[in-house]
Amino acid sequence: MPDSDHSNRDFRASLLQDASTRRFLKWLVGLSLASSLLYFGVLLAARENPLRGVGALAAVFFCAAALWQYRKRHYDAAAHLLVWGIWLSLTAQLMLTNGLQSRTLMALPLVVILAGWLLPPRGTVALCLASLAAGAVLALGEMAGMLPLRQSPSPVPLVWLAYCIYIGLAGVAALQIFQGFRQRYLAQQQLSEDLAAQVTQIAHREAELRLIMESVPVLLFRGDRDKRCLYANKRYVDFYGRGTTHLMGLSVKEIVGDEVYRAHDIDATLNRALAGEQVAYRAERVSPQGEARILDVNLIPEPDGEGGTQGFVALFRDVTEELRASEALRRSEERIAKVFRLSPLAISFARLEDGRYLDVNEAFARLSGWRREEVIGQSSLDLGHWADPADREAWVHRMLTEGRVHNYETGFRTRSGEIRRVLVSAESMDMAGERCALVMISDLTERFLAEERARAAFARFEAIFQHTPSVAIQGFTPEGRILHWNQASADLYGIAAEQALGRPLPELLLADADAAGFYDSLRTIVRERTATPPGEWPVQLKDGRRLWVYSSLFPLIEHGEVAEVFCMDVDVTARKEAEEALRHSSERFIKVFQASPVPISISRLADGYYLDVNDAFVEQFGWTRAEILGRTSVEIGIWPNAEERARWVEAIRRTKRLRNYEARFNTKSGVEHTALVSVEEITLAGETCIVGMVHDITQRLKAEQEIRRLNTDLERRVLERTAELTAANRELESFAYSISHDLRAPLRSIDGFSHLLAEEYAAKLDDKGQGYLERVRRAAQRMGKLIDDILELSRVTRQSMHRTSVDLTRLSREVLDELAQSEGERKLQLEIAEDLRATGDPQLLRVLVQNLLENAWKYTSRKPLARIVVGCEHASDEKVYYVSDNGVGFDMIYADRLFVPFQRLHKPEDFEGTGIGLATVARIVHRHGGKVWAESAPGVGTTVRFTLPSAPPAVPGTAL
Repeated sequence: MPDSDHSNRDFRASLLQDASTRRFLKWLVGLSLASSLLYFGVLLAARENPLRGVGALAAVFFCAAALWQYRKRHYDAAAHLLVWGIWLSLTAQLMLTNGLQSRTLMALPLVVILAGWLLPPRGTVALCLASLAAGAVLALGEMAGMLPLRQSPSPVPLVWLAYCIYIGLAGVAALQIFQGFRQRYLAQQQLSEDLAAQVTQIAHREAELRLIMESVPVLLFRGDRDKRCLYANKRYVDFYGRGTTHLMGLSVKEIVGDEVYRAHDIDATLNRALAGEQVAYRAERVSPQGEARILDVNLIPEPDGEGGTQGFVALFRDVTEELRASEALRRSEERIAKVFRLSPLAISFARLEDGRYLDVNEAFARLSGWRREEVIGQSSLDLGHWADPADREAWVHRMLTEGRVHNYETGFRTRSGEIRRVLVSAESMDMAGERCALVMISDLTERFLAEERARAAFARFEAIFQHTPSVAIQGFTPEGRILHWNQASADLYGIAAEQALGRPLPELLLADADAAGFYDSLRTIVRERTATPPGEWPVQLKDGRRLWVYSSLFPLIEHGEVAEVFCMDVDVTARKEAEEALRHSSERFIKVFQASPVPISISRLADGYYLDVNDAFVEQFGWTRAEILGRTSVEIGIWPNAEERARWVEAIRRTKRLRNYEARFNTKSGVEHTALVSVEEITLAGETCIVGMVHDITQRLKAEQEIRRLNTDLERRVLERTAELTAANRELESFAYSISHDLRAPLRSIDGFSHLLAEEYAAKLDDKGQGYLERVRRAAQRMGKLIDDILELSRVTRQSMHRTSVDLTRLSREVLDELAQSEGERKLQLEIAEDLRATGDPQLLRVLVQNLLENAWKYTSRKPLARIVVGCEHASDEKVYYVSDNGVGFDMIYADRLFVPFQRLHKPEDFEGTGIGLATVARIVHRHGGKVWAESAPGVGTTVRFTLPSAPPAVPGTAL
């Protein structure tokens, strides 16, 4: 019944809005008003009883009211006033005149017909009932003789006029009814044709819609008010069917299971949708493979046309991979932000328009001298960072025109006013709609290699912008020629629709290697009339780009043949790249973390709850990973007590990091170790955590303690040895004095008496005797020379040293001048380097130079042109002095005997000497902390090289 009432109301509303019906109503009101006025005028002219005009006056009143409502566009009220007004005027006329025998009675059926046309069914029934009741009243009144004009018949003209009025109104009503039915008939015919066309179109659209609903990459479900399945696409059936292929008629509770239905309060959620509310929420469901999947659910109420709902449509989109990719991206951004903060390069974000700093890292603050809080919000010109403002104008111009600047050299003014030469590299980017720059500064003043590191760091640092991918849909002929190309396809592939339509898709989009595979898939779809299963595919484009898309191809079948093929692509390139980058990053971190020889742990700062430890940590402390993970350091007993850990945590909270914090730890065996702990604060899953590295210094401390003990013992032994050496030196001095005085006297006597014997008794001695005597003298002289050399060697060893700067060039020239005067003229080529200076004892260095030059002078005596060179070389940041000659030289196999006392490489009869000179040289060089060595070849010459450090050598026992 409510549906019938609603239909009647819709019909009357449309009827009264019809132009012909409104025109008929207007005419009828006008005719009724005019007829009533005409009748009343004729009545007055005929001077009839005024009671005969009561009905006409009532009709005039009601028709005027109906006309007023019509002009106000209240058509329904106008119709009611007209019909009921005419009825009341006729009823009054009947009651005042001849009652049921009046000719006016024939107009009542006409009023009923008008009521059926203009009033609702209930109004028409009410009018009929009112007419019947009025008839009964008239009959009773007539029988009782109560009608005022019962015996006074109406004049013939009035009767004829009333008759004409009724016939005219009936004719107008009949004509209008005929015209209305004819228009309705024509409209119904046109409506039937339109309906048939729409049914065909709807059937076609329904096929397309069903095809799309089966192919979209979402789970689709349609249910009625009883929460029973009216439709579910294949993806929904595969996910929730649990082996059932038909879900039609099953309730949601039967499909998802009673446990899930009650646990997630699905009934209440569906009731909200059935109440007209669009519901969107995120839920976790288990897939048929047993994997937890995250679904975005949208419940859309399906209206019933009367303000209520007749069911709902549910869309389920699997966002598991998107969430994983988003989480990976978030972690990546955290790592990038950490790299930004901890980077040794000075990095800043600034607006290009005014140079105002948005953010700077710690390295920038150190370089500029301003704290980070002082820099942010200020511009580079406010702080005076640009030494030359013209440089900034040129830099900004290049940034605006080229979008980037690499290795722009300029001056950077620090807070102290110091100008530092820097290289500036920058990349332009949009941040919150503003043109900004990521700027990296390499300080050339202190580090010339910073440019390369800045470029490498900048190459690793990049901005990632990711948008939710839309669905790119293409439609093409079975031969692959494009018919449809939506905006998402243009955005995804960079090709506008006008460029794509009518062209073969492989020719437009795919590389040659992928075109054959596309045509194979297309032929399979056309032949088998089935869609390809959706999946993720790499697409190599003609322009060289490589994309990953979540794609599906499906046919549109008309009359049993494939008319078109549609392709739906969702760009998942960013997610695939993020997954690959995350995989590589995770692998690298795990390898470094586990392979590190340093014990490393990751734990919560608040309670020391261990999240992970590496193998070195397990080996260091003795507990297994299973014993450590999931427990706090205090529970395990690593810290000796909770107070020590509390002090350590307080130090971390103050600085966010610690370096080389010395602490005591327990191992599982109960042994207490001392270690240096370095800590970095990080955030994991919203919690403050720390990465700690432990360096055990227990053995080092023991070693340092042992070294201190050994140093103390060594110092004691050095003192004892020093006392012994002092006594030995005294004995050596006594020995040297004995040699100097006790041995020299007999030698002088032998030499003196031999000389007298040679002079006074030469005539008495034959040649042989004189030869013996000469040999005695030479032996005595050699013995004296040997004693002098021994004394010199002893003096060199014992003499205290007074270091000062010594001019070796001057010493060399003095010694060579003395040798030249003593031996007379020789053909000699001397080369002495200028400004040869060394740090050492002047007397000892003179002895060193004299011995080396005397050796060179002696062993070049048989050369026609002797050559002696004194110079200096540089090797490994050390000066190497040398004396070189072109003398007789020696075989290098005897080089180890060269600096040993009394060892000679030549016969005495060839070259005089005692074998003490080079030993003295070695002693002097060693006392200065240097090294001495020789290089030679027989007949070529000899080069003796030595070093003289500028600082005195460390005394044994004091190096630590």
